[in-house]
Amino acid sequence: MLFFQTDLFVERCQRRLLEAGISLRQEYDLNRAVDLLSGMGRKEISPMLDPRKTVFTRSNCFWLFAEREGVPMIAGGVRLDDLEREGLDDYLMRAMPVIFGVALRPHTEPYLRDHIGGRLAYFGDLFSNQKTTLGLGKNAKLYMRLFNICAHHLVHNVMRPDAIWCFIRDKDHQRGADKSYGFIGEAPFLHEWEDNPFAAGRPEWIAFNNKQQHALMLSGAEKFLAKQMELT
Repeated sequence: MLFFQTDLFVERCQRRLLEAGISLRQEYDLNRAVDLLSGMGRKEISPMLDPRKTVFTRSNCFWLFAEREGVPMIAGGVRLDDLEREGLDDYLMRAMPVIFGVALRPHTEPYLRDHIGGRLAYFGDLFSNQKTTLGLGKNAKLYMRLFNICAHHLVHNVMRPDAIWCFIRDKDHQRGADKSYGFIGEAPFLHEWEDNPFAAGRPEWIAFNNKQQHALMLSGAEKFLAKQMELT
């Protein structure tokens, strides 16, 4: 998909949200983002994105909210880490004890570096509680997918990453959540934690899109969602 065609499709996705009364807010005030998440019922933020546990700047972190009549309905956060030539495996071994306070057990082979590296944007903590999802009406799943498409494209354009990635639990992977979140690539997360730092369950997969997969994801989304957007 050519760049201008990509922009036109994402613009169409955003226009479809606006037609449903849903606007997007890019929030750089991370304290404000925490308050908005709390108002949505999200009491815990993963350490990867929690500004109370990591010092961020405007250049490496923001949150995106979908709002209807000023009320946040959907949220997701992003952080940028520039690994340069360091492999993701080595970076995770160094970073996870600092971010989560729990060490990873070394894995025998550096299995992740062949998938993604360089400037990595972590897109996670996608959230929409039941109350706000009901507020989105019968097309809630469509609006969630449109939100994710717009979020991926915004991250791609603002942060210029080599890849966008996230952690996924196996039970979510099995139901195809990573695809709904807009990811095409996947790899099992073979590292083991010394202890489980995740209240919702430890990640067992890494989902990702490199630059080529980002364009492919948008092309697929246009094919599968175009008619659905017209019918709803």
